[in-house]
Amino acid sequence: MSCDAINRDLDRLFFRQQQDLEETNIALLKEVERLKTVEQALIAAREDAVLAQNAAIKANEAKTRFLSAVSHDLRQPFQALRLFIEVLAIQLAGSRHEPVIAKAIEALESGEIILESQLDISLLEAGLLSVEKRRLPISVILHKIEEEFAQNAKLNNVTLKIIMANVNVISEERSLYRLLQQLVDNAIRFSPNGRVLIGCRSQGNQVRVEVWDTGLGISEDQFELIFEEFYQLDNNHRNRRLGLGLGLPIARRLAELLDHPLSLRSNVGVGSVFAVEIERSW
Repeated sequence: MSCDAINRDLDRLFFRQQQDLEETNIALLKEVERLKTVEQALIAAREDAVLAQNAAIKANEAKTRFLSAVSHDLRQPFQALRLFIEVLAIQLAGSRHEPVIAKAIEALESGEIILESQLDISLLEAGLLSVEKRRLPISVILHKIEEEFAQNAKLNNVTLKIIMANVNVISEERSLYRLLQQLVDNAIRFSPNGRVLIGCRSQGNQVRVEVWDTGLGISEDQFELIFEEFYQLDNNHRNRRLGLGLGLPIARRLAELLDHPLSLRSNVGVGSVFAVEIERSW
C-alpha cells in the first residue's frame, strides 16, 4: 500500500473519530442540560414541600387552638343549661309540666354525650391528649365503673357483675377509665335483658381486663368496621339509646394512646369479649 493510501485511511479514521467525539460531546451536553432541569425541578419540589409542611404546621396549630377553645367554650352553655333545667325541675316537681322537664333533661344528656364523644375523637385525632403513666390499683377503676353503670344496667335489665382484683398496673387513670367505660357502656347497650361481666386475668407481666357480654355477637367480617366512627350494628334507624357509634372508636384510640393492646372475640348469637392488656406493676 502506498503512503498516499495510508494517509487517506488515517485521515478518514481521524475524521470518523472527530465525528464520534462531537456526537459524544453533544450527547453529554444534552444530558447535562437534562440533569440541570431535573435538579431545578427537585429544588422547586423541595421548596413546595417546605411550604406545604409549614402550611400543615400552621394549620395544625390553628386546629389545636380551635379545639382547645371549643373544649372549654362549648361545655359552658351545656353546664349553664343543666343548672337552669335542674332549677326548673325542682320548681315544677309534681306539676303537669314534670314530664316535659324529664324530656328536656333526656335531650340535654344526649347532647352532652354527643359533645363529649366528638371532642374526644377530635382531640385524639389531633394528638392533643397526652398521658403520664404511673402505678395504680386496677380496683380503683373497677369501683368507678361499678358506681357509674350499676343503675344503667338495672334500667336495661342487665345483670352486671364486676370481679374485683387486687393487682396494680402501669397506666394513666383517667384515660384507662374512659377506655373501659366505653367498652362497658357498649356491652350494656347491646345486651338488653342479658349479662355483662368484667374481670381480670394475670398473664405474666400483663393484666388482661376482659368485658364479657351476652349480646347478639359480632361476625368476624365486622370486627374492623365496628371501630369506625358512626358505624353501628343493627341500628339502621339511629336509635340514640344505642349510642352514636363513637364508643368503640374512642376505645381503640385510647388503647393506642396508652399502648394497651385491645382485642375482640365474639360468636354471633352468643356474645362478645373485649379485652385490654395492661402492663402489671409488681
